[in-house]
Amino acid sequence: MAIISKIRQRAGVAIILIALGLALFLVGGDILQSGGFRGGNDPVVGEIDGKEITYTEFNRYLEPLKANFVMQAGRQPDEQTMQMLREQAWQMIVFEKVYLPEIEKLGLGVGKEELRAMFMGDSLFLHPQVLASFRDSTGKFSRQLVEQYLQFVKQSPQMAAQWRNFEESLKQDRLQTKYRNMMQYSVYATTWEGKREYEAQNSRVEVNYVFVPYTSLPDSVVKVTDADLERYVNQYRERFPAEDAVSLEYVVFEVKPSREDSLALQQELRELAKTLAVAKDDSLLVMRESDTQAQYGWYSPNAIPDGVFSEERPLMKGGIYGPFLQDNRYMLVKVIDVKEDSVEYVRAAHILFRPVSDKAEDKADAKRRAEEVLQKLKAGEDFAKMARIYGSDGTAAKGGDLGWFGRNVMVEPFEKAVFAADKPGLLPSLVETEFGYHIVKITHPKTNKKYKIATVDRTLSPGQGAYNEAYEKAQIFLSEVSNVQDFRKKVEESPTLVLQTAARLTPSARAIAGVNNAREMIRWAFKEETPVGKSPSLFELPEENKVVVAIVTERYSQDKLDINYYRDILTAEVTKEKKGEYILNKMKELKAASKTLNEIATAYGNITVNTATVALNAISIGITGFNPSAVGRAFGLKKAGDRTEPFAAESGVFVMQLVNRQDAAEIADYSQYKKQVAERQKGSVAFFIDQALRKIYEVKDYRAKYF
Repeated sequence: MAIISKIRQRAGVAIILIALGLALFLVGGDILQSGGFRGGNDPVVGEIDGKEITYTEFNRYLEPLKANFVMQAGRQPDEQTMQMLREQAWQMIVFEKVYLPEIEKLGLGVGKEELRAMFMGDSLFLHPQVLASFRDSTGKFSRQLVEQYLQFVKQSPQMAAQWRNFEESLKQDRLQTKYRNMMQYSVYATTWEGKREYEAQNSRVEVNYVFVPYTSLPDSVVKVTDADLERYVNQYRERFPAEDAVSLEYVVFEVKPSREDSLALQQELRELAKTLAVAKDDSLLVMRESDTQAQYGWYSPNAIPDGVFSEERPLMKGGIYGPFLQDNRYMLVKVIDVKEDSVEYVRAAHILFRPVSDKAEDKADAKRRAEEVLQKLKAGEDFAKMARIYGSDGTAAKGGDLGWFGRNVMVEPFEKAVFAADKPGLLPSLVETEFGYHIVKITHPKTNKKYKIATVDRTLSPGQGAYNEAYEKAQIFLSEVSNVQDFRKKVEESPTLVLQTAARLTPSARAIAGVNNAREMIRWAFKEETPVGKSPSLFELPEENKVVVAIVTERYSQDKLDINYYRDILTAEVTKEKKGEYILNKMKELKAASKTLNEIATAYGNITVNTATVALNAISIGITGFNPSAVGRAFGLKKAGDRTEPFAAESGVFVMQLVNRQDAAEIADYSQYKKQVAERQKGSVAFFIDQALRKIYEVKDYRAKYF
């Protein structure tokens, strides 16, 4: 807003900033809504319609995006940003080679007049990014700003090129919108579909049923073999596609700051304290010297970094406090000024003794225990230690510390006691509240002072020595293991190492537990020359202060299904299937010998007859969980008294008997329900069209091999 308001006075600056905003659109827009390579050859990063997409071609799309990012952000993109830019470059290629041919077949386009209307037309045609980029001082879209910008771009070939790229991006965006809308509005629901939707919503059955969940049987009742898994996967082959994947086991060697690192940082801050003490412009100094967002301004005691206040010293104007460690950061605080405020704060710690009940004898017991500990504290026992032993609330782990708090925060008896204290130390008597009996220590008596402070913080990071130490440990570990058995045994023998597993990683996976950037490791695991079960490798992650040793334990191929890839899922499914057979056999025997559902339930044991009213579009019966097939069985019953055979559903075995059936009556107009069906289908049109086009054009993405 402020930038645009100055355009008449400083048009050049404003135009440049608008240009940066357009660059951001070029980088930030996702056209489809859906580390460079070094080497002598030109690797293939993908295929579309049988034609190879080389790295060189891919780079022609990537480099302009990267350049635009650098211009807008003023820095080189990090790995996370590069991941985003690579994805955008790939989607741009897919658009041009998959979507654009289809769009051209339909005769869709964006003419000169339409393109002009996207910049200068009425609100129906203006592109949202244009609306956002060209606003006047009132926040309204300004065609005058667009015209001024177009005059300026003529003076700079670079800006003119950027503008052409921006226009092209808007054209592609508009084309894709037209194509998507055409596909969505081609969706049509028939009267029959509308009638079926109406019946699904309005048909009802009431059934009595007995239900035996699979979970009621222990897994030990059935035996599952690999032959069972093979049979099941072959029976439902479409549910279990073969995929490229790997499984890893790995050990992380954390690089932690050493004592020398801590001492060096403390000394650095002590030197800085001398400068801070005499600095005239404290705000600039703390902004320049802090690793994180600098804290500068007026603060009440509860907002000042923990560790600044001390029981032994007051905070004085001009005082420098620290360095002290907090959350892996060393902090240095200067008190610039002190003033009186209308709000009082106090800091205290407590040990709470809760009665086990409201009975007089239980209250007396809690008070007795509190008095005993109070006497120990008066005799010199450490308060924090006693709080950790005897405390009964969440503060016990913190030595009873309640931190700073103001009035109307604690219950009245407690507040009255702590705000009445005029000096730090142990209160001589217990404080009774609705929660029990409190032993209270005043850490800092009430104060209404407010402090203007400047805070410098520095992250305590490991130095090269600490990194070398972790690296050496990882190298020693690597040298002593050659296969997965050695790997596991060595970890088991070490009390400081933890064996971690990353199962079924896809080629595009980027992270594993405890490692944010695992791309190098995952690319290594997918290489054909990387063996399975032997020859682990070491990976350095200095940006995460970690060294990792990993070994590939499994490799799966999309060319051949390995049941180990789906073993957990298959075992669960086959176990459920076999439990179903076990329960069915028992239920069929009982049904043959029983006349009613109550008799079946009694004979089976530990189950009851329940009643449920179910709509045709429901996915469960009563509270039995996800059982859509059981809903279908219920609607298969035609007249009251009809009963099903025992049958296995998704979560257990049922026997049902129809109580009442209410079929939806025919109505004259199903248009309301036709519309519901069409709207539901529209929501998935874009996804299914995208999947279909990628299949037709045989889009293959190999980027994971290189990035």
